[in-house]
Amino acid sequence: MKKLLFFVALILSAQANAMFCPNNFKTINIGDTIDTVTKLCGAPDEQKEIKSTDDPNAPQEWTFYVNPDPTNSQQTTNLKMTVAFENQKAGNITVNGQSLVSTTICGNIISVGDTMQSIKAACGSPPFVNKGQPQADQPDKPKVVEYKYNSTPPITLVFENGMLKSRK
Repeated sequence: MKKLLFFVALILSAQANAMFCPNNFKTINIGDTIDTVTKLCGAPDEQKEIKSTDDPNAPQEWTFYVNPDPTNSQQTTNLKMTVAFENQKAGNITVNGQSLVSTTICGNIISVGDTMQSIKAACGSPPFVNKGQPQADQPDKPKVVEYKYNSTPPITLVFENGMLKSRK
């Protein structure tokens, strides 16, 4: 009896990732290649490659202009503060060209090694963001391709690195 239940559970779990093609009743599975899906479902009505340029681990430099005395509303000069990030952590803080390990210029203390989220919480959103390219030794981001079928309802299949990842 236990063997029968195990076999039934195995069959059901294997079919949990199965779905029908948008335009016929052939079965495709999460993890199928683009070629397999194209053979079973046919060519899509629309195909789109998604190129993400927003890599959160790419180096960034945030620039802030901070009032050195927030209690003085007559103050018209601001200090320029830049925070350089790598892998979402502050690697360098400069105020008017002087490198600092930490500062309270935003009101709360910020330090080298703080995360982007903690700097944003202390200083707010930066008015200027300069984004760099990821390091050469970092792996490439996955290539994402969407296949849209104008079925009823329209279905989009999402492939990541040539493998079926999800259905929208």
